[in-house]
Amino acid sequence: MFVLFWLGFVFRVNTVNEYASFVLKEMLKDVVRTKTYLNIICKNKFLFKEKIVLDVGAGTGILSLFCAKAGAKHVYDIECSQMADMAPEIVKGNGFSNGTYHL
Repeated sequence: MFVLFWLGFVFRVNTVNEYASFVLKEMLKDVVRTKTYLNIICKNKFLFKEKIVLDVGAGTGILSLFCAKAGAKHVYDIECSQMADMAPEIVKGNGFSNGTYHL
């Protein structure tokens, strides 16, 4: 069992997948946060252009997709939750299947 402290609340979760599901939903709902990441990455393409990116704890892979959009040569995702099973579909659905690889 894990104990998760989130915004001052305590949640007890039984598995990594349960934890990941909760956290990923909350993170994706935070539009300001997500758009900020997108803007920072896209405004600094020179940091990603033709580079190899490793995203540890990739979750949905959204940051990896932003890096691919910014011109990364390859993006490797590492994710231990069940979200990893969905990643190839998410990547392909966003048109990056040839340049982004999921582990």
